[in-house]
Amino acid sequence: MLKPFTILATAMLLVCGIAAHAQDTATVHVDTSSTPKFQDIIVTSAGDTIPCETRHPFMGVMRYRTADMPEFKKIDIKGIKYYTFQNKEIRFKAALLPKKSKPTFLRLVEEGKITLYLHEVYHYIYMGASYTTTTWYATKGDDVLKEIKTTGISGKSRKERQAVFADMLADQPIVLKLYEDADSFTFSTLRGIVNLYNSGRAIARQ
Repeated sequence: MLKPFTILATAMLLVCGIAAHAQDTATVHVDTSSTPKFQDIIVTSAGDTIPCETRHPFMGVMRYRTADMPEFKKIDIKGIKYYTFQNKEIRFKAALLPKKSKPTFLRLVEEGKITLYLHEVYHYIYMGASYTTTTWYATKGDDVLKEIKTTGISGKSRKERQAVFADMLADQPIVLKLYEDADSFTFSTLRGIVNLYNSGRAIARQ
């Protein structure tokens, strides 16, 4: 059980905004050529965890190389279910999106009893113009992914998605109360609430 002081401090952090949305949803196009080798990992479909080096070219797909591989190879979702990038700072996990028959790699925002996933879709339109739709999904335990927040068009109303998220918090009344009192449905607030639910402490301001 959290002490009153901890609850108050946590509530203040949540209301102020715990993490910067821009950092959470930044497009990952980083040159990792100078990073130490084999500081990341892949987890195979068989459950084997293997140290590796990962790279994401500016134009191209994520690739990896283990100590016994002479060349980089595309990360194939058929044989790999989890991988990290930038010395484990960025994590991706294979998951099944709603109404999809095949899994896709989604970025992990928070991982624990409740897991938050980030999914970005790039839309290319006339004359090279483009825009990005960002959607956060949440799952609790082994349940299916549920859409929580999106910058695009959703099949559910904001009120419905808020109710889905609140239901996930129901078994921790203190955290649920903090979420309700914050009266905020921003990406950073959702991340802070999930982190608090999973760990019992608020994440540090970034």
